[in-house]
Amino acid sequence: IDLAPSASSSAREPSTPVEALPAAVTPHLPGTGPQPHPLAVLEACAQLMPDAKVAELQVMQGQTLEQMQRSRRLLTEFNAMSEMEFGVLQGDFQRHRRMLAEMKADLETICDKVALSQQRLHSIS
Repeated sequence: IDLAPSASSSAREPSTPVEALPAAVTPHLPGTGPQPHPLAVLEACAQLMPDAKVAELQVMQGQTLEQMQRSRRLLTEFNAMSEMEFGVLQGDFQRHRRMLAEMKADLETICDKVALSQQRLHSIS
């Protein structure tokens, strides 16, 4: 989107030069001079853009807001589903982990018995 005012579009002329804006009513940093009021700066900036471009930006902002709200809703639903599934999967994982630990212990016992049997066979022969 081209935000620069074109020759055919009717850009509003600033009614007040920036230098003539009122001084700040909010405190300013030490060592800096008086600063223009934020609303006056905002209004001066708004006058630099044609009304059509401002309307176009507002439409785009509305569309972006709708898309972000839709994305947020989908992410919230996904997070809720993930949390529910995590509870189920965590139980399965713990059960499988215990089963693997038992299988490992059983295999170690079997390997120890096989090694002991081999030692006995070698000692007999």
